[in-house]
Amino acid sequence: RAHHRDGALVLDDARAALTAHAITLPVAGAADPAPRCRRITGALAASARIAGTLGPRPDLVVTGVAEGTRVTVEPDVRTGCVAIAVAPAGVAKRHDATRVSIAALRSPFVLSVTPAGAAASGARSQALVPAARSRSGVASAGDPAATPGHPASAPVARSSSPPPSADALDAPSGLEVSVAGEVAVRGLAYDDVTVGAASGSFALGVAPEARLDAARAVATGIHRAGRLLGDVRVDLARRGARFDVAVTARPAAGLVVSTAAVVTPNGARYLAALGASRIALPDGTVWTGRGGSITLSSPAEPARLFAALRGLSLRRGDAVVALSGDYAGTGDLAAHVAAEHVDASWIDAAARGTGRVTLDVARRGGRWQASGAVAATGFAATAEATPVDVTAQVALVRGQATLEAHAAGPALGAVDLVLAAAAPRDPLDLAAWRTLDRDAIRTAAITARRVSLPGLPGLAGRGAGAPAGTLAGAPAGMLAGTVDGELDLAPAALRGALAVRGVSLPLGTIDSDIALAPEDGDLAARAAVRLVGVAGGEATVRLTVPRHPFDPATWRRRGRDLVRAASVTLADVAFDPALLARLGIAPRLAARGLAADYRGHAAARFTLGAAAAEAHLAVDVTGVTGGALVSPVSPHVALDTGPAGTHLRAELAAATGRGNLALGALDADVPVTLDGWIDQPAAILDAPVTATWILPPTPAPAVLALVGRRE
Repeated sequence: RAHHRDGALVLDDARAALTAHAITLPVAGAADPAPRCRRITGALAASARIAGTLGPRPDLVVTGVAEGTRVTVEPDVRTGCVAIAVAPAGVAKRHDATRVSIAALRSPFVLSVTPAGAAASGARSQALVPAARSRSGVASAGDPAATPGHPASAPVARSSSPPPSADALDAPSGLEVSVAGEVAVRGLAYDDVTVGAASGSFALGVAPEARLDAARAVATGIHRAGRLLGDVRVDLARRGARFDVAVTARPAAGLVVSTAAVVTPNGARYLAALGASRIALPDGTVWTGRGGSITLSSPAEPARLFAALRGLSLRRGDAVVALSGDYAGTGDLAAHVAAEHVDASWIDAAARGTGRVTLDVARRGGRWQASGAVAATGFAATAEATPVDVTAQVALVRGQATLEAHAAGPALGAVDLVLAAAAPRDPLDLAAWRTLDRDAIRTAAITARRVSLPGLPGLAGRGAGAPAGTLAGAPAGMLAGTVDGELDLAPAALRGALAVRGVSLPLGTIDSDIALAPEDGDLAARAAVRLVGVAGGEATVRLTVPRHPFDPATWRRRGRDLVRAASVTLADVAFDPALLARLGIAPRLAARGLAADYRGHAAARFTLGAAAAEAHLAVDVTGVTGGALVSPVSPHVALDTGPAGTHLRAELAAATGRGNLALGALDADVPVTLDGWIDQPAAILDAPVTATWILPPTPAPAVLALVGRRE
């Protein structure tokens, strides 16, 4: 419907509709006058309502909706494009490989055409956006920015054009064309970047010059090369020749990074002067800062994109973290982090100590490299743990990751660790680390220098604060001793030797020398154990070298699956009252009213089966005499534990002039497996016990004769 008024055609209500499956458009940038043609394909449609005045002074408003499904925007390599896309003389036509695909999009919009200077076109089109949304049936509930948990949309800035003068209204100097609207997109893919969903709004001028007045964009489920990057929101508003920009990113669950900046365009480059910045960590810790800058070049061209961050510092209390870095659209990047006065409790609430950290990370041509250093003083894993000083250096160079660490303290001694391994091509790929073969480990060296055994429990908070050489809560001398030596657990260099000295136990002082060596592809350890001045023994263990040492599944039973076999043998020990007194056994017996003038021989052997699934302990005491015994007796105890539980068998026999005399056998069963003994030893106290004692027919005179009775 239309009518004439004052020589102009006035459209009361006009409708237009467009469908297409392919459109080719030229795109030229200020830095590249040669048009780069784009071909848009898919199910494309647009419908609009047109109202206003045609004629010598057009004044129109076009309200409509553009939609598309399975849309692809890609370079058109055909020559010529369309007539308006012919490159200027002498300028070579250039093509690039940028490709965009969209599963579905919908955009209600308002296009405003007015005489130049007649009105603020951006403001006029913005005023009509709600009407466009209402008529198109587009609801804002699907906009992530309008849902709970997202801040309300910032108002889009009005055009910065000054109010028109009367002369300007009369001068037919051209047209002002602007457009504003909203966009909702699903399934966006841009080179190797994918976006699950995106929405936003825009207000821009088209003529007499291209001009962005305001924009808002919210993107969720952003991935690059299959790796989740997170969600982001950007708000932008023009302020003269500059833009006010606010960005909020959520790169991981619970992590929120936000900053505000004033952006100044300069051709294809943009300089962002940062204002307030804020990082909220998942545990609620907040770091804040102000200042710094970001320089951005060619943001619309991924292959030529370059961004540089400089001078950003974040603070929390006395701690300071300085950040800088570069990023190129090719995927190359470099970052530097320096932190001072970092409190360990900010990383783990139970930890104590302060430290400094430096880290440099770079990716060039798809290959990562890194270097870093950590120095912590008074570090303790828990409030009860013994503090130590720790330094560490890490590096990733030419595909090899290295770690050199040193820990020392008065209650510990000193421990050095050197680890070198071939890293995956992408060191951030945890799945790749889990599948690394054991041969990837080139060095796994541990050096112990006067390491105090009492200090080791203190590192975990057990026994901290006890006197030197003791374990908290135990009698003095319950635990003491030192360890010195070197080990290398790399599969190709299995070797090592440890010297354990002065381990103080109730039974005496133990010294041991331990040697490690390869054995048919396994790791074998042999130890000569000496109970000083009493007896000697031998311990052996054979361990499988894990195929995938970085896979947590390898250690799900704390390494027990790696055990092939283990044994401890105590050689024949002759004991008498003097030795029993020296070992502290005599006083214990006396406290229970038992004489301790016994003598005899003892031997024991402990064996551990494959995967630490079963164990056997045998103790033989022979020829025991003394006290009330005038004839020797020989107890034998065997303990077996496995997947079915634990079985104990104890037998007692005596030697008489007529041969051995059986004095009975005790069989007991407890439903506790070997894993139960290791993981929850206290559970044995509550476990049901089934026991049977069998005494075979035995002459009473023979039994009485053992204690000197002749009735």
